Amino acid sequence: MRIALLEDDPEYLEIIVKLLSDLGYQDVHCFLSIKEVEDYKDLSKVDLLISDYFFGNGVTVSDLLLTNTLAKRTKVIIVTNYFEQAVYEELGKIRKFFFLKKGFHKLELRNAIDTTLYSNPEESSFELFEGRFFVKVGNSLKPVDLNEVTFLEVDGKYVNINLKDQKAYAIRSTLTEIEYKLPHKFIRIHAAYIINENYIDAVSLNEKVVTIGKKQIPYSRTFRSDFFARIAIA
Repeated sequence: MRIALLEDDPEYLEIIVKLLSDLGYQDVHCFLSIKEVEDYKDLSKVDLLISDYFFGNGVTVSDLLLTNTLAKRTKVIIVTNYFEQAVYEELGKIRKFFFLKKGFHKLELRNAIDTTLYSNPEESSFELFEGRFFVKVGNSLKPVDLNEVTFLEVDGKYVNINLKDQKAYAIRSTLTEIEYKLPHKFIRIHAAYIINENYIDAVSLNEKVVTIGKKQIPYSRTFRSDFFARIAIA
């Protein structure tokens, strides 16, 4: 499989190349600018494009995806520090993408690649409408208030959305795709968990778990710094 890697930071480019190599991907072609990608004659042979979002001077990867015919057909993973709803909505107008926040680890990258290449992003059934999402119950759709959600957890190809009344709904999606649609009070603390900070009962520094009701949820080293910064732990 051929991967095109578009990143204007040479040091971070090397980091992603190393992660890809660790995952067994050796046919990786690196580019430091959108122009280099546009000038690449074998873009039609690329199976996957992993790209930074912002390239300075108002230029984003959207410029490439909107204007280049081959790029429009290529499967894409977006890597960004611009972890904002506006970015998701802008790119969502083009098509659905898998997003990775910079600082991701190897397993997150593998999950992003597998999901992008081997699943249909249109299968995701999680969409927010004025602070609510809808779940299928029997032959009808039931609205659920996002404020009732305590935490989300990965369960195979599904994400279980747990509510404060102990109910849970399974959504066919990836946790990362849902993460980019959630408001600021939801915090990613593990590759498999997102929590609502309003329902935190305790944080154990020794056991590395967050308690929400009767549930103890692990937080990982990858997300620890951002998590502690959000809840003001030095």
